Amino acid sequence: MGTAITTLYEIDPLTGQYFQPQVFQNDTTEVQVQIGTPSTGAPNPLSLGITSFALGELPPAGGVTIVSDAIADNGLLAEYWDLEIISQENGVVEFQGVLQEDYREAAIAANIIDIPQSMAPGIGSIPFPETMIEGTQISGSFSQTEFQANIVGQTTQLDIFSVQIYDILV
Repeated sequence: MGTAITTLYEIDPLTGQYFQPQVFQNDTTEVQVQIGTPSTGAPNPLSLGITSFALGELPPAGGVTIVSDAIADNGLLAEYWDLEIISQENGVVEFQGVLQEDYREAAIAANIIDIPQSMAPGIGSIPFPETMIEGTQISGSFSQTEFQANIVGQTTQLDIFSVQIYDILV
């Protein structure tokens, strides 16, 4: 288990100005990284899967889900990220990539950041999933025992975010 620190700059829809940043720290519940052709058959040199909440649980504010590729229920191969390995030295792999397709139109968006949305004055807020949009960037490194990544981009609501992930792989 590791940590995901999300910094969120929400935009005020009335003024177009950004609010003060909010910072959320969550546990990462799963980090999967694999070199080689993913089981989906996508052409990326590595496969990524990252979540900051367990399946069946409500996501926390600032929670993230990153999926490099997946096969949808209809059989469509969704290749979300264009990833590349920059270097492999002394057991450490460095990588970078760009979110090339968010698949919102196909209703299979999978790269999500959970942003707190106010329900009503005085009631509080709940995390609401927002899709990371095309052009979001990722860079990082991993070894047999550690994973770290930085993700920077915007959501469909034009909020700007950055996520720093550090995880001990077991």
